[in-house]
Amino acid sequence: SKTNRKTGASASTGNWCAAAFGDAIIATNYLDNVQSSVSGALTDLTGTGSPPKARLVAANQNFVMVADYVNGGTYQDGWWCSGIGNHTSWTANPLVTQATNGRLLDVPGPIKALVPFKDAFIAFKDNAIIVMEYIGPPLVWSARTVHASIGCHGMHGVAELRGILYFLHSSGVYAFDGANVASIGDPVENTMLLLLNQIDRNNGPTQTIAYDADIANVQVVCDDVENVVWFFFTSRETNPNYPGEGTEYSCKLYGFGYNV
Repeated sequence: SKTNRKTGASASTGNWCAAAFGDAIIATNYLDNVQSSVSGALTDLTGTGSPPKARLVAANQNFVMVADYVNGGTYQDGWWCSGIGNHTSWTANPLVTQATNGRLLDVPGPIKALVPFKDAFIAFKDNAIIVMEYIGPPLVWSARTVHASIGCHGMHGVAELRGILYFLHSSGVYAFDGANVASIGDPVENTMLLLLNQIDRNNGPTQTIAYDADIANVQVVCDDVENVVWFFFTSRETNPNYPGEGTEYSCKLYGFGYNV
């Protein structure tokens, strides 16, 4: 059976992002107001101020943080955190509640993924990994760029298993332990990135690209029983078995599993 927790949300959104803070679920899709639910339907998150509309949300260290937000202007490289211990406190007051905001400017481009990791938040840009560590008032968070040429391209393109973050970049598959980035994709990255139309490293006549497959929509999930990290993406192409019958599609799901 299905339970509907939200009606009237924008039909134009490409993706939702969600996080758990205590017994509250917080969800955002960039076009609607940030939503929350402790039980029952999702409703606009309000309290002492409201969070801006945002593409990303994560929770860690007694804070909720949104990133890539709109608030009188578009701040794709911006982040905004709640007050400490209070997911309904959003009016900027870094000295008292510690709700505050800022931008990640050392490496250009929008924030593409935001995840909680150990005692920090990790912000990924297309070509950067930035560790955001809690330092308390008045700045509240410090931002440290640990890699300026490798990152992640989509909000669901990174996942954690046993204290390691696994993610896909246009140059390969990587693992990040909080200090070091290691390439783990040598056996499969040619095939995976070729399907995603990211590289062309072969000169043979049998090359295949997955139609409508987008590296920004790759989803990474972890099986913590079997210790496997899965990288999934889909394609959609016209099905030649149905000529003249309108638009018929052949859809495929590709999965690459990494046994840790």
